[in-house]
Amino acid sequence: ASSLVLPAGTLKSPSSVSYYTFTLTVASSVGGSPLQSQAATLVWPMDGAVHAVSIFNSGDSYHIPNMKSTLTSAVTGSAGPVSYQWTTVEGDVDVTLIQYTLTPATSDTLVIKSGVLTGGHAYTIRLTATSGGKEAFDQVSFVVKRVPRGGTLSVSPTSGTATSTAFELEARAWEPGEEGAL
Repeated sequence: ASSLVLPAGTLKSPSSVSYYTFTLTVASSVGGSPLQSQAATLVWPMDGAVHAVSIFNSGDSYHIPNMKSTLTSAVTGSAGPVSYQWTTVEGDVDVTLIQYTLTPATSDTLVIKSGVLTGGHAYTIRLTATSGGKEAFDQVSFVVKRVPRGGTLSVSPTSGTATSTAFELEARAWEPGEEGAL
């Protein structure tokens, strides 16, 4: 891992420049073939102190689709009251819509209902906190565990007496899920 550290005062004030673009290019030559990838981010300079936003992910980096997921936050260094807005950056469903949550997307905690997250999918959720006219954000990414699927369950015999009939249950052709997904 490498880091770029910019000393205080290196970036110009917002009156001189609207934003900076930082681009990272990684190149490699594996097996004689050159490979290259890039990532870029934009940074908007601000005068004065900016508050910090942190998201705490109760599911760590994995979540389970049939359980609710809770994301809590903390804002430090704010200049007065804080307003919150959760948004979905990546995912097959906008999990911040009211029909998918147990809390509003404008609270400091986001609770996603059970059964909303899709197994095997990745999600990135962002919280933007505004205080004193300044915005700051944090985001969290996680993958939802895949549950077992696709199989059948048969019972033999199909009827009987609970106290005297032996029943055989047979599961066939199931695709395994991930450990801890049920």
